[in-house]
Amino acid sequence: LVKIVLVGSFNAIVGLMTIPATGGEAHHESVRKRRAATNQKLSEISRRYHHRVFLIDTNAVLPNPGHRPEPATPESELWDRDQLHFSPKGSARLGEFLYETLVERGIIHTTSSNTI
Repeated sequence: LVKIVLVGSFNAIVGLMTIPATGGEAHHESVRKRRAATNQKLSEISRRYHHRVFLIDTNAVLPNPGHRPEPATPESELWDRDQLHFSPKGSARLGEFLYETLVERGIIHTTSSNTI
């Protein structure tokens, strides 16, 4: 898909977002291995086409504790009880992070009228 976009548009810039850890990884090593392998491939693609492709690493902003602790922690509140889907807070954090990343890279230009 990245090659199709890059060949189809000489001005395209592609952001590849890593897959964050999920709670299932604590119980299924194969899930963790597949996620790690996929994220490694995404990283390789971004290095190969570094002038037009960049990696967005979600792991730092969406840490998953692997279970729902009581009381809840700031990290666990980013995830739904199933530890697979984002909570509303997690979705908002991902949106804010993507916005910040695109502004930092100059893909989105902010003005005084832009708000999150």
